[in-house]
Amino acid sequence: MTVFTATLLSLLLQDGGAISGTVHFPENGRAKLRLKIRYPDQAPRQEIMKEQPYSPALLYLEGVPSSKPAEGVVEIKQEGLQFQPRAVAIERGMRVSFPNFDKEYHNVFSYSKAKRFDLGRFPKGETREVTFDETGLVRVFCEIHEHMRAFVLVVDTSCYVAASSDGKFTLPKVPAGSYTLVAWHEQYEPVRQKVEVHAAGVQIDVTFAQAAPSAEGQERVLGCCGSARAESRP
Repeated sequence: MTVFTATLLSLLLQDGGAISGTVHFPENGRAKLRLKIRYPDQAPRQEIMKEQPYSPALLYLEGVPSSKPAEGVVEIKQEGLQFQPRAVAIERGMRVSFPNFDKEYHNVFSYSKAKRFDLGRFPKGETREVTFDETGLVRVFCEIHEHMRAFVLVVDTSCYVAASSDGKFTLPKVPAGSYTLVAWHEQYEPVRQKVEVHAAGVQIDVTFAQAAPSAEGQERVLGCCGSARAESRP
């Protein structure tokens, strides 16, 4: 990126409008998670987990380049035998830390095409990190507790956000222009919508409609694939 381009992009971002809106789900909403538990002592402790976590809807804009190299760390903690938060969006080049707050050992790994890693077993109080240098959807698992799931959506833009629990979201300072807004949720097919951004900003609603036939189906749409060891071996 030239100095002129970087300066122009910086000015556009300063004067840009915001994309705000609400994510909607079908009438039956997000289904309650069904945990696959082989051993009773793997079940999440209810005194810690008041309710099963849901993935937030993750949204990002295609066509908005990053204004500077990605940096920083996002945390997905292991607590109550669950990954929390269950899903995050990050920019390519960022790191994710996986601290263990449980008394049990965990072994965090992924076989996703966008990022293959195995952090090995580590106890309470330890943290291990992974740098995500390729875009795509990365499905994360614990080898010891097979019900544990997390999702890392790696994007090539600084314009991304996780919707709140009531579906509200805002992408601030988007330069004027035409883009594609992509919305992801683990239980539905990704949604892609064209959006025209003006200096005054724009309001848009996103509606998930079609249930995802499989995790692999979602990952094909987002340009990657991944699975647990039990589901797909190299």
